Amino acid sequence: DAASDDGGGTRSREETVRAAIADQHRPDESAVVAYATERGVPADAARDLLDRLVRAGEATESGGTYRLL
Repeated sequence: DAASDDGGGTRSREETVRAAIADQHRPDESAVVAYATERGVPADAARDLLDRLVRAGEATESGGTYRLL
């Protein structure tokens, strides 16, 4: 997504949220948001992207923890 990429080879916001799920052991929403905000993604955008991934069936939430499908 060119709108969320500064052209310097950085991850898109969605890629960052995906990495937040993949790189952590049993991440909950706050862990995903913290990971993403540390990497420049606004907290609201991180939450929205997390919800979008779940709604699209690309991630799942169970017992408060997330994983990619």
